[in-house]
Amino acid sequence: MRFIKIIVLLGVLTGCVNDYSENHFDLVEIETAAIKYLSSQEENGSLHGIQLSNFPVQIANLDPERVYLTDQGLYIQLDSFFVQESGLFVPNKPLDSSFVESLDPKYTRLSGSVFSYIIRG
Repeated sequence: MRFIKIIVLLGVLTGCVNDYSENHFDLVEIETAAIKYLSSQEENGSLHGIQLSNFPVQIANLDPERVYLTDQGLYIQLDSFFVQESGLFVPNKPLDSSFVESLDPKYTRLSGSVFSYIIRG
């Protein structure tokens, strides 16, 4: 019985972040807003300083837990649990196949330049 409880607990703990699909969002709006935002940040010479008030409305309306920029692109974190997180990702340049096929983080193309991502930690 104890073994079953442990298995159930592990299942709950490892399955607590969402894997998003193209049906959850208006991907064209998100892609357009994210690319425009990335372009404006590159023009300003900054890819890391994000002010919450500067988010495009299409991204702010997703009610993200966090939005952050890396050298790879824009991460829109929609869900997290301990060290795991998931959400949407828009690269700032085309991705090579090794980046897309990685296991952690895992990226799944939803449409155009919009990917869902999961970081398992």
